[in-house]
Amino acid sequence: METICMALLMIMLVVQFYKYKRQIMTLENKLSEKIFQLEKYSQTQVEEVYELIEEYGRSMMIILDEKFAPKYISKKLIEFLGYNKEDVTSTFLDDIIVKEDYLLRQQYLKNMVSSNNTSFILVNRMKTKNGDIKYLECFYIYNPCKLNNDIYISSIDITERKIKEIDLQNSYDLDELLLDSIETKVAALNKDGKVIAINRAMRMTLKTNKFSSPDLEDICLRDIKIIDNMWRVLNKNEKGLLFRHKTKFLSDESWNLIRIQACSLGAIISYTDITEAQRLDMSIKKSGQMYQEVLERLPVGVVATNPKEGITFCNEEFVRMLNLSSKSNILGKNLLSYIKKDQKRKFIDTFFSLSPEKFKSVIQIMLDKEGTEIEVEIDMTKIILDNKLTDIYLIRDLRDKLNIKKFKECIDQKNKEIESAKFQTEYFANISHDLRAPINIISSAAQLLSLKDIQKDFEDGTIDKYSEIIKQNCTRLLKLVNNVIDMNKLESGYYIMNISKVNIVNLVEAITLSIRSYTEAKNIELIFDTEVEECIVEIDIESMERVILNLLSNAVKFTPNGGKIDVRIYQDFPNVIISIKDNGLGIAADKLDIIFERFKQARTKKDKKEQGSGIGLSLVKSLVELQGGLVDVTSVVGEGSEFKVILQSVSAEVDEFYEDINTNNDRLNLEFSEV
Repeated sequence: METICMALLMIMLVVQFYKYKRQIMTLENKLSEKIFQLEKYSQTQVEEVYELIEEYGRSMMIILDEKFAPKYISKKLIEFLGYNKEDVTSTFLDDIIVKEDYLLRQQYLKNMVSSNNTSFILVNRMKTKNGDIKYLECFYIYNPCKLNNDIYISSIDITERKIKEIDLQNSYDLDELLLDSIETKVAALNKDGKVIAINRAMRMTLKTNKFSSPDLEDICLRDIKIIDNMWRVLNKNEKGLLFRHKTKFLSDESWNLIRIQACSLGAIISYTDITEAQRLDMSIKKSGQMYQEVLERLPVGVVATNPKEGITFCNEEFVRMLNLSSKSNILGKNLLSYIKKDQKRKFIDTFFSLSPEKFKSVIQIMLDKEGTEIEVEIDMTKIILDNKLTDIYLIRDLRDKLNIKKFKECIDQKNKEIESAKFQTEYFANISHDLRAPINIISSAAQLLSLKDIQKDFEDGTIDKYSEIIKQNCTRLLKLVNNVIDMNKLESGYYIMNISKVNIVNLVEAITLSIRSYTEAKNIELIFDTEVEECIVEIDIESMERVILNLLSNAVKFTPNGGKIDVRIYQDFPNVIISIKDNGLGIAADKLDIIFERFKQARTKKDKKEQGSGIGLSLVKSLVELQGGLVDVTSVVGEGSEFKVILQSVSAEVDEFYEDINTNNDRLNLEFSEV
C-alpha cells in the first residue's frame, strides 16, 4: 500500500513539475518578447534621437556591435555618399572604406577593445557611389553607457578642408623642391635671428645635414658686414638690402649678390654667385680700350645716338668722312643734321617708322663740312648702352665702291667685246668649215671630170654621178648662205613675213608626205597622225614649211636605218601642237639648253658622220617665236628625241586652203641637202 502511495505521489510530482515547467517556458517566451519589443522601441528612439541631432548638426552616426559589424548607419551618411537604403548590407562599411584606412581602423578598434581605451579619432576615406573619395573625421567611443559593448562613431565631413591641406602640403613640398633645386643659397630667420629653414644649396655649402641647425653667424659666414646688415633688417631699420660682396664659403672665395629681405616671420637671406659675371665685368672694363681701338680702326663710320643726348660716340672714320678736324665738332649733335635736306624724309621713314626687325640698308646722301655730297650706305641696330636705348649706325662711304663699280663696268664691257670677237672668230671658223667641205667636193668632182673621157663617161652614167655630187654640194652651200642671211635679217629686224590664216593640218601632212623618198632610202617608218581634221593658225607658210622640213631633216639624219619617225598633230586649247618624234641617237640632258643657240650642237667633234653648221635649230626657234609660237624639246640618249612646235589656233575662215599642196622640191632638196 505504501508502495502504491509512493508511486502515486511520484506521478503527481512529475505531472506538477511538467506543469510548472510549461508555465515557466510560457513566461520566458513572454519575457523575451517584451525585451525584444523594448529593445526595438529603444533602438527606434535612439535612431530618432540621432536623426534629430544630425538634422541640426554636422555629425553622422554609426554604431558597431562588439564584433565591429554595423548596427546602425546614419541615413544622412548614406545619402551623403550617394547610396540608397537598399545598397546597405552587412559589409557596407567594409566595402566603402578605402582598404588602407579599413585595415588601420580595424587595428585601432582591436587595440581599443583589448586595452579598455574609451575613444580615438581617425580620418577615414570613404568611396561614394560614383567613385569619388570623401574624407570623414571619425570619433570612435567604446561602451559609453557601460550597458553593452557597442562602439559609437561620430563622423564629420572634412573633405574640403583635407583637400586644401593636401594642396597646401603639395605646394609646400613643391616650394621646398624648387628651393632645393636652385643654385642660389637661401636661409630664413625669425625675428630673434634664429635660423628656421635653409635650402639644399646653403646646406651643401655649409656642409650641414637636415638635423643640424646653423646659427645666424654661420648663415652670415661670420662676416661682420653681412651680420650688421642682417640685424638692420631684423630690427626693421631696413625693409631690404641688396649688395655685392666678396665672401668666403669655407675655403672658397667668391663674389655674391646678397639680398636680405624682411618678411612676416623675420628675414630671408640669399646668396647668388656672380663670380663669373664679376670677372666678365672686369674683363670688359679691361678690354674696353681694346674695343675702342677696334672701332676706331674700322673702315666704316660708327655712330651711337640716343634721343636725349644726340651723338654720344663716333669713330675717326666718320670724322674723316665729314672732313672735320675732331670729334668735338660732332658729339651732341643730331645725325639728321648731316643728311642732305631732300633725303631727310627718307631717313626718318626708314629708321624711325619701322620696327627693328624691318630695318634695311639704305643709300643716303650726306654732306661734309664743305657741303660736298657723299653717297653712303647706312645700317642701323638698337642696343642698350649705359642703361639707355641707343641707336648704332654703320655708315659706309660708297665713293670707293662707285669707283670700283665703274672699273667693273669697264672690265665687263671689255669682256663683252672679247666675247663678241671670240664669237665672230667661231662664226667665221664654222662658216669657213661649212664652205670648205662642199667646195672641196665640187673641186674634186670637177678635177675627175677633166681627167675622164667625157663621151664615154656620159654614156655609162659616170657624168650624172659627178653632176649629182656637184649639185648636192652646191645646194648645201646655198642652204648655208641662206641660213646666214636669214639669221642676220632676223637679228637686225628686217626679216619679212607674209602672215595668213592656214589649215596647219593640211600643211604639215603635205610636208610629211613629201619626204617619204628620204625615209624609204634609210628604211625608216614614217607615220603621220592627227587628232583634228582642221585647225586654223596665222603663220607665214614659207617660214613654217622651212621649220617643219628642218626638224624632219634632223629626224631623218639622226635616226638609224630601220628606225621610226612619228609626226602627230593634236590640240591643247587654245594651242595646236605639232610633234616630231624619232627613236634616233637622242640628246644629252646637259645639251638641251644649248641646241637652239647659234653654232651650238649636241654632237661632239668625234661624231663626224652627222655634222652641220649649227644654225638650223637656232633659225627654227627664231622663226617660230616670230610667229607667236614656241619650240620645246624632250630627249633621252639612246631612245630618241621629240620636238614640239606650239602655235596658237584662231577661230576664223582660212584665206587659203592648203589642200593637195605640192611642197617646193627646191626647198625640200635644200633642207635635206645634208641627209
